[in-house]
Amino acid sequence: MGADAHFWGYGDCFANYPTSTYRFRSEGGFYRLDFSGLGGSCTTQFTLISSVGTDGAPPDEHMANWLWYQYEPICRAGTPLCNLVDEGNPWEQWWLMVAYDPLTGLRAAGNGFISRSQL
Repeated sequence: MGADAHFWGYGDCFANYPTSTYRFRSEGGFYRLDFSGLGGSCTTQFTLISSVGTDGAPPDEHMANWLWYQYEPICRAGTPLCNLVDEGNPWEQWWLMVAYDPLTGLRAAGNGFISRSQL
């Protein structure tokens, strides 16, 4: 709580932004991401990573020293906000996934899967 985090996003919402360099300060235990500056509709999956890597240095480009924030409590319960991805790793990888429309705002766009067998 109160720690900085880096934001990492995939998808067309953040395709032209160096998202790994964005830093967010926790506000009462929550991180606020502002989509209001985006001009058009888009879909993206994103996560937060720690601002200090496993080696004490800032997170590097190759993800070698990142500490990922996991969403297990919310994702294991099943929610369309979570997007479960099988990247060939022995663990389950969840992202938060949203669709943004300037007229209607944000909506959950994940697959809601809670186990790899559902993929």
